[in-house]
Amino acid sequence: MRPLIPVLTIVGFTALTGCASVNIQGHDGNARFPEGEITVALGQVDHDNPKRRYNTLSVGYVRTSGESDQTLDAGDYVDVNNSRIYGPTKLSNDLELGVGYVRFVRHMFINQSFEWNWGAGFGYSHFKYTGTAGTQQLTFKDSALGLHGQVGLAYYLAPRVALEGSIGGYVFSSDNDSQLATGQIVFAVTPVEAVRLFAGYRRWDYYMTPQQGVSDIEYRFSGPTAGLTLNF
Repeated sequence: MRPLIPVLTIVGFTALTGCASVNIQGHDGNARFPEGEITVALGQVDHDNPKRRYNTLSVGYVRTSGESDQTLDAGDYVDVNNSRIYGPTKLSNDLELGVGYVRFVRHMFINQSFEWNWGAGFGYSHFKYTGTAGTQQLTFKDSALGLHGQVGLAYYLAPRVALEGSIGGYVFSSDNDSQLATGQIVFAVTPVEAVRLFAGYRRWDYYMTPQQGVSDIEYRFSGPTAGLTLNF
């Protein structure tokens, strides 16, 4: 019976104090997503074939940041990296997330106007969180490697003008498990064959379970995106 004593002590203490851990949550609808990418065609591309198939390899980087407030009620607390902030208080969440990727993409044209594609590869993330409430502050950083997948559809309004949409995701593995779900819709123009410009809307849903601490991080970034692709 002795091993039960510490457990019962903790349960009893929690019941008496009424303290409960909560996850770090929020949404910044005014996030920005600048992106840079280099794409290399793997073989010849027959642009005169309306049902052409070809492969590309892309290397890119995109980053964003978010800010939002979260209310902690009396008895609530957040715990990240074994540091805590207790309620009642207003918690200011400040997050930064950057993602690099290497992606193989298979392009398949249904006809001259419609293309669908799928991609798979690897990703790298670096993440920073800062939580502030009055004079209390906690910080957390993480970097991780992972796997990446994506599917997309493009409608060509003209040979070098397209409306493009895609959804995808990353699964990162480090001391802290994290996942990222992505979605975007952009208007893309290729003024010359070597340069593609795009702008539109993007959304990221990020989820992390830190190894140290009991509060998970659940955050949504959304807002305008714009970037440049160099084609080779």
